[in-house]
Amino acid sequence: MNGDSLPERLTRAAALAVAAVMAAALFVGAEEAGRQSPFPGPYLDKVAHAGYFGVLAAAVDRGLALRKAAPAVAVALAVGAADELHQRNLPGREADLLDWCADAFGALAAASLRRRARKPGRP
Repeated sequence: MNGDSLPERLTRAAALAVAAVMAAALFVGAEEAGRQSPFPGPYLDKVAHAGYFGVLAAAVDRGLALRKAAPAVAVALAVGAADELHQRNLPGREADLLDWCADAFGALAAASLRRRARKPGRP
């Protein structure tokens, strides 16, 4: 990692910045999001959870550029758990274990797919 080129360091920093903004966005507009759900069906929000946390885990994985994806998945799961706990205290929102399970599925799937798709020798 110490010998990374400037473009590589910038790409990794940008990926971590995206992940940080995504994590912060969960908490900034959480109460308003509970008032107006864009999901017409009862389980479409689970698809959104999986997608969101999949992107979050992939961004952290790219930013950290470690040999294993486990730390990126752990970060995504921790953010998901914090989000669900935070929702317990908001009017119109509730903590949902199934939401966190969807977060976990998305994080694991995206990290796995990212690892399989990347080029050998690349983070």
